Amino acid sequence: MKLGTPFHCRQAAACYTQALAQGLSDPKANSVFHANRAQAHLQLRNWGKALADGRAAVELHPGNVKAAFRAAKAAAQLGKHDEVLHMCSIGLQSAYPMRHVHASRVRASDIGILSTRECR
Repeated sequence: MKLGTPFHCRQAAACYTQALAQGLSDPKANSVFHANRAQAHLQLRNWGKALADGRAAVELHPGNVKAAFRAAKAAAQLGKHDEVLHMCSIGLQSAYPMRHVHASRVRASDIGILSTRECR
């Protein structure tokens, strides 16, 4: 999702909510809807909602690295450092982890949550 106005982000979140309300039986599709709604909430600075959607997306599809990264970003904003590490670990377990997930884990190390050795 491109950075947009708060209005557009709220509209996007509402559309993903409607998509989830359809009750699709495809966990990967629902994971994407949650992950995308998490991104909209991140842009609106609704950290708690972003974290909840990121968690839901990862539960539905643990390989959704974007969801893990978005949940980690929201958790960081909420000061939930253990959750940051947990979501980064999930993202790093994926076959093709995004470089952002590793960077978030390294930043967690920088603030003293992990030792440098654990980030390698």
